[in-house]
Amino acid sequence: MGRLLVVVRTLVATVVVGGLVAAFGAGAAAQDSQPGVELLVSVGLCPDGPEAPCEPAVGVAILVTMPGGGEAGRCTTEALTVQTEEIGGCYIGVPRGAELVVTEDPTTLPAGYVPLENPKTIIAGPPPGCVADCIAGVRFLNVLEAQPTASPNPQATAAPPQPTQAPGTTTGGTARALPNTGTGSMAGEGSDFLPIAASLLALVGGAAYGLRRRVVR
Repeated sequence: MGRLLVVVRTLVATVVVGGLVAAFGAGAAAQDSQPGVELLVSVGLCPDGPEAPCEPAVGVAILVTMPGGGEAGRCTTEALTVQTEEIGGCYIGVPRGAELVVTEDPTTLPAGYVPLENPKTIIAGPPPGCVADCIAGVRFLNVLEAQPTASPNPQATAAPPQPTQAPGTTTGGTARALPNTGTGSMAGEGSDFLPIAASLLALVGGAAYGLRRRVVR
């Protein structure tokens, strides 16, 4: 009788332990086989601003990292059709519910475009409240970079040329003396002629006076 009880207890323990192991293994297998989520990253070019229709951007490099810095995936945008909409985008497989940092490489954008917001932090998964046809995704919008304003034309602000004046006149039209250039008649030299004439007259007068005294004696 005692041996029978031992056998029964052993069988019960084996069944219980086996059931626990099977249940744990099934749970672990289900957790391991749970799929992640396909994250859709789309990129648009908005030449007229983010409120206007945007064009698909292809060839843009995308990097997805974890907040701690580990890489979760990367892709390059291409032409896609998603729910009848033509976009420039790519898919990256990421863990469901993970916090991710998505970055677009601005050096791979067309010339003149800059991102409105880059990078973006998201939680991988469908939008809250979504029940069907939901897509886990993030969208980047890029606008044209502001161009520097052109400098004003310097010729437009230059002072107008001053009118030329005839020689020998002032601005009001009054005659003024011309500079002495060493040419022309002596009468035109003004005060320079008078001292010379007076000196010559004095010499001639002195010589005549002396000659007269000799004749008188």
